[in-house]
Amino acid sequence: MRNYLRMRYPAAWPNENWREATPVGNGQIGALVYGGVYHEIIAINHAKLWWDYVNKPMPDVSHVIPKMRELLLQNKVVEAENLIGNEFATLGYKGTKLGRPLPLCDIDIVTYTHDCFKHYSRELDMSKAQALVKWQEGDTQYRRSFFVSRVDDTAYYKIEVDGDALYNASFSLKVHDLQTIADMTPPGQQETICKDGFIYYAAHKEEDDTDFGAVCYIRHNGTECYEKDAIRIRGASRIDLCLKTFIEGDRKECFEKLEAEINKDFDYDAELEKHAALHREIFEETVFQIGEKEYGTANEELLLEAYEDEAPEELVEKLWSFGRYLLVCATKPDGYPCTLYGLWMGGYKASWPWNMFNVNVQIIYWQALSGNMPELLKSVFHYVEERMEDFRENARKIFGCRGINICAVNTPYSNVHKIYNPHIINWTGGAGWVAQHYYDYWLCTRDEEFLRERAMPFMYEALLFYEDFLFEDENGYFVFAPSNSPENIPLNVERDLHSTAQVTVNATMDFAILKELLTNMIEAVATTGKYTEKLEMWKSMLKKIPDYQINKDGALAEWMHPFYEDNYAHRHESHLYPVFPGTEITEKNNSVMHQAAAVAVEKRKVVGLKDQSGWSLSYMANVYARLGKGDEALGAINCLAKSNVMRNLLTLHNDWRRMGVADCVDLYPPVQVDANMGIVAAINEMFAFSTKDEIYLFRAMPKKWKSGKMGPLLLRTNTKATFEWKEDSAKVELCQLNSPMKALLVLPADMCFASDGKQERELILEKGQQVVLEIQKIC
Repeated sequence: MRNYLRMRYPAAWPNENWREATPVGNGQIGALVYGGVYHEIIAINHAKLWWDYVNKPMPDVSHVIPKMRELLLQNKVVEAENLIGNEFATLGYKGTKLGRPLPLCDIDIVTYTHDCFKHYSRELDMSKAQALVKWQEGDTQYRRSFFVSRVDDTAYYKIEVDGDALYNASFSLKVHDLQTIADMTPPGQQETICKDGFIYYAAHKEEDDTDFGAVCYIRHNGTECYEKDAIRIRGASRIDLCLKTFIEGDRKECFEKLEAEINKDFDYDAELEKHAALHREIFEETVFQIGEKEYGTANEELLLEAYEDEAPEELVEKLWSFGRYLLVCATKPDGYPCTLYGLWMGGYKASWPWNMFNVNVQIIYWQALSGNMPELLKSVFHYVEERMEDFRENARKIFGCRGINICAVNTPYSNVHKIYNPHIINWTGGAGWVAQHYYDYWLCTRDEEFLRERAMPFMYEALLFYEDFLFEDENGYFVFAPSNSPENIPLNVERDLHSTAQVTVNATMDFAILKELLTNMIEAVATTGKYTEKLEMWKSMLKKIPDYQINKDGALAEWMHPFYEDNYAHRHESHLYPVFPGTEITEKNNSVMHQAAAVAVEKRKVVGLKDQSGWSLSYMANVYARLGKGDEALGAINCLAKSNVMRNLLTLHNDWRRMGVADCVDLYPPVQVDANMGIVAAINEMFAFSTKDEIYLFRAMPKKWKSGKMGPLLLRTNTKATFEWKEDSAKVELCQLNSPMKALLVLPADMCFASDGKQERELILEKGQQVVLEIQKIC
């Protein structure tokens, strides 16, 4: 069964069952279904419910930047590293908190069983975003079904019994499992009320002195009695439940409002179909299939098979579907961006539950454009545009610059810098990297109003920062200081200075972001005629960017300043930005640098395999795919499947079993859905890589994939591409959308166009035109 996951075991992570629960969601409300027969928990999350944040006025520390630059130009990185953070401390900027998602409540169900269970399964129908739990006691079969509706932000739950025995259980709404509360104080003023078929739950959030909670209604064909905080139902063969949430307001008023909104006569199946139709419009817009075989293997067995040798095709296909499913369920165009936990936060103090703009947000959303879901990327644009004043304050008060600076660590309540770690404070690339998504959205959609009114104003603010921040060396080239290649330490700093200092001069990534931003803005000016008064200055800036460097190993150097030596034992691959995720360097326009990038990623894999993480293996798969190395890309996914995937297929930051792969830190492994999302982007990239005027078809096909189909994928040429392939032939259907296209089509070395036997051809398509390309395999 495609788009269907089956597990033979309930969630079972010691003291944190939420990690292995089944995730469902509607873009704003998420739920984790644990799958317990006797004690079932469904944890409810809301994208906009956050707590544990403390905001304070940020002082101006920009006066330390000249001193920092002076030290950096003398290669005194240890002395320069903490200047900004130390000045914050000196000025009393302490005690701030970023905030973190607050689990809203648990649906808590205790079932009075008749016999030992058998034929247990826990399932996820990804085509409907519906979780199911099934088991049998004696001759009686039990089935629970749950989803969160995209239609009305309501959670629906159904319990069915088929057999002679009936269902006896108690139902309650409670504060989320406090086993993970650690040293935090639980939400106060907790209250559960049961009456007239309704359960009301509320608690209090001190940060803004407001209540949050939920109201659920239960309908059944048995008998009921009311306990202090639960409804006990006996002798039922069918139970239906619906639940609505609130995240702020007076509890009494919210209880009355939600009770009035609940339709007591709801039909679960009818509501499911209405919801599923909206969900499928996004989720099923693109499909990926290897071979023709129908699948039904349980996740546990697939993971064991991967552990034995390599990820089976069924697992690869399901990882692609699941990563796509998670993004659809975790975000919506006018909502918050998907965090590292998506909408599935079950640990009150879980690590890094934020928006990380130095790689993780980008990984999460890479699939949105290529996977033909461009509207989902708007959640990132919506988020940053609402917070521009904070980003301007960052630029002004830390670096003394106009424009914007996006802190690498962001939460809805924390957009100015609050983390004093130098690798966060000294990194300036956040706004420039987000600008790449703006411009790629324009290339894929050719929405000129978006380009003019949203993309270009954001890019303008990002460029304002660089206009003030950069200075020239004695040869007239720009100097980037402070500079940071995210979270990596130059080898000589670690070896010779015995330091973990990460602040540097002229990180390759920083200049790659700047070069891309300038190039894209110059093109945008030509398209729209906007900001023409700045055009000559931006062209002049572009000429002042120094050349990328190749190190003594033949690899693209991570720092362009000669003092810093490459350190391959690290998970980030930031210096590969001009090759991926950027499009500046291809084998067509710069074969030397393209090959140097290939050497660099291979060094990361061979030297630093242990130092990878779940997300970095998915990043590596994307890089290999961009380089045209399909088997290597699939190999990175194989490594990830062995080391960082739980039985529900959610991914972890690091391997908790210490097996030597993706074991980068001695850390209790955080859940991070970015690796799930990165897998999808990598597989999309295997089929198509595009620039504004080049399309590489079947870019990096693994040799073992003998047949299948993929698409439609959305390309930067404003084209949709659908792929089918067999052992000896293939075809690609291209559909031009709302603009004409002229592009060079490129095939890999083992394929040629059937019409002329060539591997390259120029193609011109008019708006709305379609063409089918027949392709042959070359033996």
